[in-house]
Amino acid sequence: MSPVPITPKVAHLRATLQEEPTFCSGTISLPRDQLEMYYGRHQHHFIDFSDAQEHPETVTELAAACKPAMFGRGDETVLDETYRKSRKMDASDFLMRFDLQESGLLGTVHAILLAGRQEEVSIRAELYKLNIYNEGEFFKAHADTPHSPEMFGSLVIVFPTPHEGGTLVLRDWEKEHVVDSGALLKDHPCTIAYAAFFSDVEHEVTPLLSGHRVTVTYNLFYAKPVFPTPAGLCSLAPAFTSVDMIAAALRALVDDPEFLCTGATLGFGLRHKYPLPKLWDLKDGGHDPLVTFLKGALTLKGSDHALFRAAETLGLKPVVRLVVREEGLGALDDGAFLLPRVPVFGKRWDEETTLPETLMESEFCAKELTNFGFQEGYWNDKYISRDNEGEQSVHWVTYTEAWNGTKALYMAYGNEASLQYMYGSLCLLIKIGKVDEATGTRGTPVYFD
Repeated sequence: MSPVPITPKVAHLRATLQEEPTFCSGTISLPRDQLEMYYGRHQHHFIDFSDAQEHPETVTELAAACKPAMFGRGDETVLDETYRKSRKMDASDFLMRFDLQESGLLGTVHAILLAGRQEEVSIRAELYKLNIYNEGEFFKAHADTPHSPEMFGSLVIVFPTPHEGGTLVLRDWEKEHVVDSGALLKDHPCTIAYAAFFSDVEHEVTPLLSGHRVTVTYNLFYAKPVFPTPAGLCSLAPAFTSVDMIAAALRALVDDPEFLCTGATLGFGLRHKYPLPKLWDLKDGGHDPLVTFLKGALTLKGSDHALFRAAETLGLKPVVRLVVREEGLGALDDGAFLLPRVPVFGKRWDEETTLPETLMESEFCAKELTNFGFQEGYWNDKYISRDNEGEQSVHWVTYTEAWNGTKALYMAYGNEASLQYMYGSLCLLIKIGKVDEATGTRGTPVYFD
């Protein structure tokens, strides 16, 4: 099959889905007493961060009370100071006067990262730990460890201790954002810096050049709405979060009788990676545990969530699939698969059996993708079903990181070991029916199976 050019309507839908902020940052001024902290279980200590420039010895004492910070490498928590060198204190060992809820920061985070979802979810913040970087210390690129399917992001607070370097670098696809807390907080003793981001966003802390960089981190979870939306309230949301705007762009494709008139499967590589359980509980008997998991926990983020809801609004039947590919393949090589659940191999996968051979066994319900890549301006992918029904096309509107060889089945580096969850690259598939030549309408939507 030769590649089919992308139409302007498809390009419009793609652009709507891809414009999305995945982090926010800034500063906030606080009353002086909000910058006080008590720490130490056996020997009690006190520090006033607003006075840290005049009394740097108090920050040195805090650093001495901390322990070397470890991090997650696969299923292990390790100490490797070539990858991460810093110190940490657990949340149970310190007490802050700072009140996150009262500060209003969570409202800012919600407005940006969860735009358009005020009626559906609020944010629960869980204090995670304190980190301190001394001169020369750093943390190389990593993603935060998922603690549950409800965890969607992290919030980092930086206290106004004098420092240079130690910038937080956030990377999402081709975008990079730098938070230079030392510069932001210079000569502002009663101000904190903050950065909030989706937990799958890669980030690093560059080497500290001087001083001390002190942070506390909160894990952010989805929660039930705290306040109902007032009747008659009208708010403007960016296009990528607007179910109505995405539904309109999607409807323009589906209602076009000349668009893939013989019926097709549309593929959307989801923008984010998600914390997936390593073992599925299949007792519920659901036909698609991956979709059941995501819909039940409301864990789709940003434009991914809006796309799923938009498809349902139009009466379409969206399903979510895990994208797996062999490591080391080029972007257009074979060896990619669609899976309805996380594969559990046990002792059955040995060195004499390749990953493709194992996944194509009937129990995994895998579908092999060929020509799995993304050629700008064209659809060019197809799949072969496990039942050898012949080649069938998947027309990809947006791509996933799996095209770039990202390891989808596990998290290589995180802030701690990932014991129960791992990040996966997902895609959303929508089957559209054949256009009836007499009426110009499409057939009834069905699930991708």
